[in-house]
Amino acid sequence: MSISGHWYTRNGKPCHTQPTKAGAANKERGTHIGDARKKENRFLPSVSGITKMLASGGLEAHKMREVAKACFNSPAHPGEELAGYVTKMVEESGKDVGVAADLGTKIHKALEHHFEMGSYEDEPIILVNGYQCLLSDLVQPAIAKFGSLNVDISFTEKVLVNSEEGYAGTTDIIWKSDSGVGILDWKSKRTKPGKAIDPIDTHPMQIAAYVAAQFDTRNGFDGTLGYNVYVSTTEPGRVEVVEYKPKELQKAWESFLSCCQLWRYINDYDPRNTLEEAQATSSD
Repeated sequence: MSISGHWYTRNGKPCHTQPTKAGAANKERGTHIGDARKKENRFLPSVSGITKMLASGGLEAHKMREVAKACFNSPAHPGEELAGYVTKMVEESGKDVGVAADLGTKIHKALEHHFEMGSYEDEPIILVNGYQCLLSDLVQPAIAKFGSLNVDISFTEKVLVNSEEGYAGTTDIIWKSDSGVGILDWKSKRTKPGKAIDPIDTHPMQIAAYVAAQFDTRNGFDGTLGYNVYVSTTEPGRVEVVEYKPKELQKAWESFLSCCQLWRYINDYDPRNTLEEAQATSSD
């Protein structure tokens, strides 16, 4: 099974790509599990790489609707081969997903630059529903919403490693306050007027995995909180916070551990520390 995605070295260095052989058209290619399994590498999968094993009902339904829409808008020509038509429609239906992903990346980068450098570059954008606005129309309300949480930033864009469970990832914000500590993750999301935001099942799992990697949760998640801040990509200015309390994080963590176990089985690779590594770590 060859899975490309985000991977990290055991000391937390991102290694999402690998150099190609001399003479190849591209100098780099995506890191895959074959690279990770090598004894000299033993890379750690990302949190999202593990949770992506779970299909999102809402996302899958959206993909099916987009394929159906593409077929309706571009019926097959007489005599057109089925295989070619299917490939074309699947590619066409994925364009909308690509636009949403690019927009999400722009929002995330702008927020990252704001909290790390104090500013970001504004630009005109087109939303997934065709609405035109400025990037700041989405980002400034998110910044204001963050301010209303009354927390202090400890780290931004920090790589977290959990060698004991064999995963790593980059979290958006690690925060602290008078009432506790926690993780905040930005999410861009299509929303509908008057309809509440329903987090995807894997979102609290991702937060819980980051909390467990950053803080001591061996005795539970008391004293920690998680936030997903959802920035609407269809309703400019709409930003909502979903909070995960300790009991919710504990439940999400247990579910994530089940995903880890399944991931190791499906990929025939256990990235957790070996006994020798664990002993070496404990003696440092």
